Amino acid sequence: MNIYICDNDPLHMKYTNQCIVRYLKQKPSIDFQCEELLPEKLVELLSKRTFLADMIVLDIQMRWKSGIQLAEQINDFYPRCPVIFLTAYIDYATMVYETKHIYFVLKSQMEEMLPKAIDKALDILNVEEPCLSLAFPSLNIRLPLAKIFYLEKNQHHTLIRTEIKDFTVPSSLRELSPLLGEGFLRCHGSYIVNLYHISQYSNTKFILDNGMIVPIGRTFQSISRSTYWGYLSSLLTMDMKEDK
Repeated sequence: MNIYICDNDPLHMKYTNQCIVRYLKQKPSIDFQCEELLPEKLVELLSKRTFLADMIVLDIQMRWKSGIQLAEQINDFYPRCPVIFLTAYIDYATMVYETKHIYFVLKSQMEEMLPKAIDKALDILNVEEPCLSLAFPSLNIRLPLAKIFYLEKNQHHTLIRTEIKDFTVPSSLRELSPLLGEGFLRCHGSYIVNLYHISQYSNTKFILDNGMIVPIGRTFQSISRSTYWGYLSSLLTMDMKEDK
């Protein structure tokens, strides 16, 4: 999936790129790349009919051609491409309705609202977010993997702690582990942790980005260390590729 970002300001465009990449890294099944375009380059791509974006994040106020005018061209020639407007000025909110778009995001609210806009674009593009789907006689759940913090053994059941709410399911960690994918680590006899949500690591525990603590069992210390550092290394490799 190709995502274009078009903005007058190269620094802000890079920041937007970082926000998108950081969010989409939570969705490991989505293969994507972000390309930053100055308005002149976007005009060139549109004029040559070489616009290859599946999604575009478009600033509104630009030097010599507004993002609204560019969105009109995208609507005309590439109607399946979702347009997300990004601006520092609330005054443009009414103007964007002159074009087909899926979201209007203020730059001051980008960290909060841009992920929601991206999710809406993914829904339109029918890009499926990886989920944990479980069906029991008394419970059916479908949880996005990115929203799971960790799983904890609770006698013969498992507690799944998520951003939404907590669920207790009649399955063991051994049964659930194959359903989670490579982004999860068995770090203790009673815990499986989502690598994405780890913010701090020591030999005996992980601290998650919401402040929760997940212990590391003594027999799991070596695999936890190698898996976590391997995960961080893969993120660094991705960042280096994006900076080129």
